[in-house]
This record gives sequence, structure tokens and C-alpha cells, in this order.
Amino acid sequence: MIFINKINKTYGSYVANKNISIKVEKGLTYGILGTNGAGKTTLINQVMGFIKSDSGDIKVHDNNPWKNRELIMDKIGFVAGEIKQYQNLKSKNYIKIHKDFIKDFDENYYNNLINLLEINLNTKIKNLSKGNKQKLELLCALMKKPEILVLDEPTSGLDPVMQNKFYDILKYIKQFNVTIFICSHIFQEIKLLCDKVSFINSGSIIKEFEIDDNCDLEDEFNKCFGNNKNIKNLFDSNINLGGKNEKV
Repeated sequence: MIFINKINKTYGSYVANKNISIKVEKGLTYGILGTNGAGKTTLINQVMGFIKSDSGDIKVHDNNPWKNRELIMDKIGFVAGEIKQYQNLKSKNYIKIHKDFIKDFDENYYNNLINLLEINLNTKIKNLSKGNKQKLELLCALMKKPEILVLDEPTSGLDPVMQNKFYDILKYIKQFNVTIFICSHIFQEIKLLCDKVSFINSGSIIKEFEIDDNCDLEDEFNKCFGNNKNIKNLFDSNINLGGKNEKV
């Protein structure tokens, strides 16, 4: 579903990413784990076709996202790390803007999402908490029934209750065989959600491996980064799982 082959991106002397290759199969939840500034958002923007790679190739649903973005947008749901919304609109009006672009709208599926996300449709966006704004954006990404869901730091800044709600939603949509590509700096989040993970640092993929019940993600991380205190601060970003420690 997502095939990234030796892509590179620089801004002057700054290397945003370097020689990255990743293959994300259909139905897989794939995580990119790294600190802020490691190159995660640049990679997301390349996958979405928002910026052009200097070299290498990306295929999303067999299309180059930079050259043929209009061919894949119906198949991709996207939640950005920095969300920009029309603050004076009510939630229901913001939803309608997105809804009008969906060709085959599934009302029952939409209603299930509304119930699951517990969104107040009559509240103005400016009066929503950050968590509820995130849920609204996730609803807009999901209601088109995407084959691929791309998430950039989706729970950053959310409280533990909202984080767990987010994980419940992902568990629900995974039953539809949705491919999920998630970038995060939260160690426990990647461990809970993902089938496969790559560590990224200074724009390069350091290591890729599968996550299972026997995987010691922290040990693998330490093997890669040793006692680098700045990198290991990643593990200070643990989340309160409220007793939910099963993978989704």
C-alpha cells in the first residue's frame, strides 16, 4: 500500500531525511518512532504528496503522491500533528464540508463513528478541548472509509482518557483492514498499536523490526542509541494506559 524507496530531502545544508526505504503492506499498522525533529513529519508530508522528495520514489496505492495526489486522496485519511480548523464553525458544519466531497457516503458507518467518538455536533470548534478537536479531525479522516490512514503525532498533548479513546477507535477501524501509518515520539503508543516499527533519527531509519508479545522495544531502542540521554528522553513520554495494556 505504501512503498518508499531510497528517498532523500534536504533544505539547504539541513538533511530532513536520508535514503529512507519502507514497505507497508495492506492491513498493517506501521509506526515511525523518533524524537521531535528526527524527520517524522517530513516523511509524512512526502507520503501525503505535500512536499517533493529530492530523489528516490514513493508509491501510495500504486501512485506517486506528489505527481498524482488527486488519484489517492479518496483512499487516504489524514490527521496532522498541527490541526487547522475553522474555529467559528459548529462541528456539524465542519463535518458537512468534508462530507460533501465523499462520493459514496455510508450513513450507518458515519453514525457508528459519531457514537464511538462521542462528538457534540452543535458545539463551535473554538469551544472544543484539544482532545475533542483531534476526535473531530479523526472523524473527518475516517468517514470516507479510507483504505489508508496516516497519522502524525495523533495523541500528542492529549490526556490519558483521550489517548485511550483514540486507541479504542483504532481498534474499531482495524477490523476493516485499514492500513495505518503512524509517526509518534511516544514509546508506549507505538508498542501498543503497531505491527511493525522503524526507529528514525536525524532523518535516517536506524532499524526496522516487527512488534509482538515477546518484543522488548526498549531493549531494541537501547541497542540502537545506547546511553544518549537526549534520545532516551523518549521514554519519559510514557502514557497512562488506565490498565489497558493489550495490543490493539
